[in-house]
Amino acid sequence: MTDAEAPQIRPRHRWWIAVGLIVLGLLACAGFAFPLQMALILSFGWILFLRRTLPEVDFDLVGGIIAVIALAGIVVGVHLTARWLSKATPDQNGRRRTAWPLGRSLAVVGLVVIMFASGTAATGVVHQTGWLISAPEPLLGYNSIRESSYISQSKNNLKNIVLGIYNYADTHDQQLPPGGLYHSDGRGRHGWATLILPYIDEPILYDQLDLSKDWDSGENRRLLQESIGTYRTPLTFGPADVADYFSHYAANARVMGADRQLRLQEITDGTSNTLLIGEVTQNLQPWASPHNFRDPTLGLGTHPWGFDGPWERDICQFAMADGSAREINEDIDPEVLRRLALPNDGEEVGDY
Repeated sequence: MTDAEAPQIRPRHRWWIAVGLIVLGLLACAGFAFPLQMALILSFGWILFLRRTLPEVDFDLVGGIIAVIALAGIVVGVHLTARWLSKATPDQNGRRRTAWPLGRSLAVVGLVVIMFASGTAATGVVHQTGWLISAPEPLLGYNSIRESSYISQSKNNLKNIVLGIYNYADTHDQQLPPGGLYHSDGRGRHGWATLILPYIDEPILYDQLDLSKDWDSGENRRLLQESIGTYRTPLTFGPADVADYFSHYAANARVMGADRQLRLQEITDGTSNTLLIGEVTQNLQPWASPHNFRDPTLGLGTHPWGFDGPWERDICQFAMADGSAREINEDIDPEVLRRLALPNDGEEVGDY
């Protein structure tokens, strides 16, 4: 195909594309970022999805090998069967047909695999469509879409924090960081969020700190006023209106409290049933504070020093000790919440 024959964008089409881009840019500058967000999500959302999910996928090498062998066996079986049938069936002149090509067998098997994947995807689409139609939340409300995005970002922050805690434990004899370190007279030294800085991609800040001095003394005071995105939800509220170094997350005092260092093996109730880090909205502490831990048994959204989610939906997100992040309804049974807070009480948690 020559350059003259190649399809080209007509000048009129170029004009409308330029106008559309300018309109999207003006809307974004005016604060109406929703159209631009939707365009980006529809165009590149699959990249963000893979980036978020692929690190959590555990590839089973044995299972993969078995699947490849099984698929190869199907191809061989289809090919041999098709060749036998083509030879057994004469053509219009009474002669036996030519051999069945391998490429045709591969095409047949590929078509079957694609049809199977398409059927699975169609089932998922129907299921999700039914869920969206029956969901009590507005289907296309801007606030609900924005909040869902913010909830997802906060959940990723929680997972990154727990990953940093686990990496800290790997280098400290499987000990979790303490919620806060203190002097004998009760003065605070440093908190858990400072101790895990090297494990949440903040090694430079950590190396600049003088851990032999208290968290709010001398040069440390200036350094610890740095804003760290991992310790903040996308929303701005409370003291964060004037100081962006306040943390929107706190530790479970029953696991990471004052001068308390549990080993992972001591969480005998199961790491998937033990709260570790949760969202907070009141009495926020600087992320470096050695007092940034709370007692979940105070309730969710009911106590100024308890845990609470900043969302319109009555939920509070927690990172569990196994690294997962969960939404917990704020009307949870207090007894169930108490069992989730305790790492080794020996009682079953039950449904929640």
